[in-house]
Amino acid sequence: MNATDTSAAARIEPPAAMMLRERCMGIFKERDCTADEVATLLSASILAIRPRISELRSLGVIRDSLKRRPNDSGHKAIVWEIVPITEPELFV
Repeated sequence: MNATDTSAAARIEPPAAMMLRERCMGIFKERDCTADEVATLLSASILAIRPRISELRSLGVIRDSLKRRPNDSGHKAIVWEIVPITEPELFV
């Protein structure tokens, strides 16, 4: 058994991960949040939310807002924000 077999991400089935990503996106559409704040708002484990935040960042749909707020452990945490969808340029 390797390290990823015991990770929180490996224990979440793909449909559950997809659902959590969608729920996280719903939160980000309403407000900017830290990962801990998202977990609290969704009544979910931070261990299930952190990988979803990383996935959303990798997909380019959220970004670091450059703001920081204390997380549950008192450390400064990134406040994530949704990446605005830009209007395509119209060529005449």
